[in-house]
Amino acid sequence: MRIGLFTEQCVDARSGLAATVDAIVVHRPRDASINLYSARPNLTALFGCRELARQVEFDHIDVVHIATSGPLAIVALLIASRFGLPVIGSFSFPVPAASGVFATYVRALVRRSRRLLVSSMTAREKFIRSGVTASKIAVWRPGVDCAKFGPSMRSSTLRGRWGVSDARPAVIYAGALSDDRGAQRLLSMELALRRTKPMHQLIVAGDGPSRNSVQARCPNAVFLGTVPSTDMPKVLASGDLFVCPSEAASTNLTVLEAQASGLPAVVMEDGSAHERVAGSTAIVCRSEADFIVETAALVRTDSRRMAMGLASREYAMRQDWVVGLSAVYAEYRSAAEMLRLRRDLEPAFIPQGRRL
Repeated sequence: MRIGLFTEQCVDARSGLAATVDAIVVHRPRDASINLYSARPNLTALFGCRELARQVEFDHIDVVHIATSGPLAIVALLIASRFGLPVIGSFSFPVPAASGVFATYVRALVRRSRRLLVSSMTAREKFIRSGVTASKIAVWRPGVDCAKFGPSMRSSTLRGRWGVSDARPAVIYAGALSDDRGAQRLLSMELALRRTKPMHQLIVAGDGPSRNSVQARCPNAVFLGTVPSTDMPKVLASGDLFVCPSEAASTNLTVLEAQASGLPAVVMEDGSAHERVAGSTAIVCRSEADFIVETAALVRTDSRRMAMGLASREYAMRQDWVVGLSAVYAEYRSAAEMLRLRRDLEPAFIPQGRRL
């Protein structure tokens, strides 16, 4: 089977989607080939529609997998319609701040898809509440490369640069700094910890629209900006605990990567981050107050933090990409088989006068 995977993010970018695309290619089964079609997330993708269609025809694609809700998704749908190809979609549920027009657009993309792939039960429930039929949704889970992320990547040089030690643990957040990813909750946590004075150092790896406002009010925190994917294993392993203030229904892949690095995690109950942890590896919080209190408690309790860190590594080693992606490959096979059967039946429906 030949899969055409359409995405508007480069595979070397630092994001959950980029890591997922990379994993789909790397761990693909022997009976699958993956052709990547990417474009910048702007309207220029529409002008390259004809050229991309010619490439898809040359590649003899069996299934179109759309892993974007940007302009390239429209191009992919047009190409799928032209060649009669089944469509599998991977679309993020619109954030509350999204316009009604965009939410309607995402629903239209879902309707045109044979199957909707989501990476969490949280995302599944949100789509169902929005009117998507449960039978149309397939759930898969992300994995983590424990050979890449691990405690062995810990850097004493980096910890020295941050000014952290066993007595002053590093509290790490890695991800987008935006309101929909919990930037204000992260800010509240840091301000509260500064008032109550548990010895710690907040390390923020990431960028986003809320960075300036958060950084202005957290002069003691270390802001690394966008961290290259090659450096992230060392950054995570050099921390002592990981916090995820986000309530988004995303892959939350960094939560897995932090646990693989030997860090316990503090996450929110709402959103999908709690689906990436186990009871022995993380604290799941119901409210912002819980998030602050539990983080402070973990900062102060060395023995508990270390025990949870060991459990985190063990848990992460069982989160294999191949197992998690099995649902994705199963949908590929089902869609490719459907196309094969349809093509086998087509000659029977061609009028005799039109046969060659």
